[in-house]
Amino acid sequence: MFILRFLVKVAINAGALWFSAYLLSGFHILSHTFSAGLNILLYYQTLVVAGFVLAVLNTILRPVLKIISFPLVIISFGLFNIIINAIILWVLAWLIPEISIDGLTAWVGSTLIVGIINTVL
Repeated sequence: MFILRFLVKVAINAGALWFSAYLLSGFHILSHTFSAGLNILLYYQTLVVAGFVLAVLNTILRPVLKIISFPLVIISFGLFNIIINAIILWVLAWLIPEISIDGLTAWVGSTLIVGIINTVL
């Protein structure tokens, strides 16, 4: 049951990353260009790998960051969770070089989109 739930998280996170790339001009998911058909395949492969890494980060890193920043979350009435989401996206962009987030509006927008979708998840 855990594996099925984790695979659903991977798919939803990949969808959230795709939605962020679709809506925001500064959020890019790059793939290497070999040919037209292979380029699309690599794009979706990058999305699935990024969704997997984001699910792992949300499973392992998010609870640690929430425990460490618990006083700040309480003082800010939960708004510090947005900073935690931004840190997780920064780690994701650092681990996967095909993901590029340029500009403050792209960071804030993608943080809100991925954070809201993960909260509903």
